[in-house]
Amino acid sequence: MFKPLLRLSILATIWVKFGRQILIGLVVILAIFLLQFIANDINEYLNNTGQTQNLGYVLLAKWGLILTIIISYFFYVKVSLTKKTKVKAEPLKNQPTATKTPNLPATSDPFAHLRDKKTLRSKGDILIEKQQAKNNKK
Repeated sequence: MFKPLLRLSILATIWVKFGRQILIGLVVILAIFLLQFIANDINEYLNNTGQTQNLGYVLLAKWGLILTIIISYFFYVKVSLTKKTKVKAEPLKNQPTATKTPNLPATSDPFAHLRDKKTLRSKGDILIEKQQAKNNKK
């Protein structure tokens, strides 16, 4: 029962994180197949017309284009992954420190009274302190 849900959640996580790279990878594969198809057509044409001296150039051009496509894809993946890690790392560096902010007029800042307190205590903290004070008196 949980297996399909787990599988779907893992696939969704992968798609959210790497969806763009996956789509571009599929486009690269389609481009290589199209390039192979075009090169085969050119080879057939050159063989039928008897211009076999140009077959070497077609082969070099085909493999040069294939290598260019693959190298540019790997470069894109490397740049996009490093850009994602830099974007995630920057908010950690730019976190505000625990310094006091200048007091703004109370009308524009509804939390000004909380910023001036030395310590913030919730109702739960107050109840715990009262309970501990009772236990210490006994």
